[in-house]
Amino acid sequence: MSIYSIKYLENITGIKAHTIRIWEKRYGLLEPKRTPTNIRYYDDEDLRKILNVITLVKEGYKISNIAEMALRDIAAKARTALDTPLNPNQLYDYYTNEIVLAALSYEKAVLDKFISTCVLKFSFVTTVEQILYPALVRTGVLWQSREANPGQEHFFSNVVKQKLFSAIDGLPEPKNNDRKCMLFLPENEDHEIGLLFFYYLLVQGGIQSYFLGQRTPVDSLRHAAAKVQPSHLVLFVTTVIPAAQRSKYLKDLASHFRDTPILLCGNSDYVKQLKLPANCTYLPDPASAIEYFKLR
Repeated sequence: MSIYSIKYLENITGIKAHTIRIWEKRYGLLEPKRTPTNIRYYDDEDLRKILNVITLVKEGYKISNIAEMALRDIAAKARTALDTPLNPNQLYDYYTNEIVLAALSYEKAVLDKFISTCVLKFSFVTTVEQILYPALVRTGVLWQSREANPGQEHFFSNVVKQKLFSAIDGLPEPKNNDRKCMLFLPENEDHEIGLLFFYYLLVQGGIQSYFLGQRTPVDSLRHAAAKVQPSHLVLFVTTVIPAAQRSKYLKDLASHFRDTPILLCGNSDYVKQLKLPANCTYLPDPASAIEYFKLR
């Protein structure tokens, strides 16, 4: 059994700790346990209950009415609500929650089952965009707030990477060589899931693509580009380093590849601080990438 703090519940559910305490005191919705040193904590059952409660609240149920329901009835009504959702976001939220729970518990079989269900119910692209990416962000927030262990985040990230590699391997090799994309991460970047998803979209769209991966030195990039002659370079930036330093990197990169469009992806708040060269275009999300390359 895992134990969770109220801050953990806040981070994973999006419900403020103050609200959770009100639900406890006014409605008796949760009954936190206490350690021998009198520190409050919650267990797996509490976490699953509050996630189901949130589903019902979004369906229009009053919290006072939910508090009068038995635990099994709350779970049953949450499942029923998801069978005929008025808003697809309700389903996305449900699966995101379940996937985060499975990831934090290292339940590989459960994680695989939920991901497969989502792919069949929605599509692989929708599953990544609407469920897996939000789940990754949430586990990242938990890790940054020290409410999750780095091992949990690494476990989940590697499962998602495996799914992306498997999906990419299942695509036919593009035959059109008019456009060639070379995808890479700068030398101080390790998080390649966004880049892998971009790679998937390009290959699915029939564009010849070359994935160089993490921490690619500029010299290595130039060597590969001399052989491949890419029509576009694609890179992601997620690690926040001083804007002046990152802007200089992009300026130097643009000077090496003067005639090659450079497509930059990453956190919009951070990218807004950067000075982008003339041949560098920012693509804020997968939809903009799809539009840029006319993949649909």
